[in-house]
Amino acid sequence: LLETLVSPEHRSAVTLYQLANNRFMAANIHRKILNSAADLSSEHVKDLSVFKQLTGEDAIQADRKYGAQFSFTNRALFAFSANEVPTVSEATRAYAERIKPFAFNRSFAGREDPAIEDKMRGEMPGILVRLVTAWQRFAARGGYQPTLISVRETFEASSDRVHLWVLERCRIVPAEPGTYVDPWNMTTKSDLAHAFNIWAEEQYSALMGQRKIIERLLS
Repeated sequence: LLETLVSPEHRSAVTLYQLANNRFMAANIHRKILNSAADLSSEHVKDLSVFKQLTGEDAIQADRKYGAQFSFTNRALFAFSANEVPTVSEATRAYAERIKPFAFNRSFAGREDPAIEDKMRGEMPGILVRLVTAWQRFAARGGYQPTLISVRETFEASSDRVHLWVLERCRIVPAEPGTYVDPWNMTTKSDLAHAFNIWAEEQYSALMGQRKIIERLLS
């Protein structure tokens, strides 16, 4: 529906992974008002700096392949969908605060309607009216409504490799400060970092330094 509302010359389809791994991709978003990509890869995204610049209204220096560099400020709305949320190398909330996650939990497998897109396109005038009304509420409110807590927590956990590793591989032993903990119920920072990186290699994901792993665990 979003792509139907926007003419082809004003939209792009650059993914998070492409922004992180191909320095020429950001230039494709220049002068666009929509950047939408469906079925994002679950592959780990190592560098979010370009994405944060684009979504933070910062000027960005872009490269055209076989062309000149130029500077621009992004005006495009980013809309991504994924069956599995990609993990990211971001230990702060700067990434999560730029994302408005929505969970679509209903499946239509086995009862698909091949004509649904044509039917929806026939309702575009009414859909546009609803979007304008929603935009007016957004402007009057001064921002988006709060995200459903369960959706936000699931998104943040799914985006965080260290969190996923803790859920999959770690045993957490509650202990009050100053109390005795048996040696077999504890481990060292270096052993934790080593265990995480073994898991990361099994996931075909990038390794992390010990300092970053421990900072993420403490947070």
